[in-house]
Amino acid sequence: MKVSSEPFEKAQEWATPNGGTVYVARISDEGDRLYKPRKYNAKQEEVMPRYEVNLNPQGSIADVRANGVWRDGRWYLELSPASKGLRTLPRPSSSQPAAHWHSWS
Repeated sequence: MKVSSEPFEKAQEWATPNGGTVYVARISDEGDRLYKPRKYNAKQEEVMPRYEVNLNPQGSIADVRANGVWRDGRWYLELSPASKGLRTLPRPSSSQPAAHWHSWS
């Protein structure tokens, strides 16, 4: 994944909570995809998932560690390449770039 405060080719533009803009692109490599779309010709079940998750991915998609904390009514998540490890998540501050912190209420 590439994240920048400047526009670049094939990036999607996202608004940040503080009124700024961040540009994000998911750049694939030779590894497996994490999920694949499922297509149906007719209703088969009451709930029909749109995606099928790859439970045994290979390549860099599998080289991810994640850490999250629920604090003040929000999730704070950190994703990192597994080879780099994770740190303990500190309380996010307004001085940290939005590209590094995402919260979902």
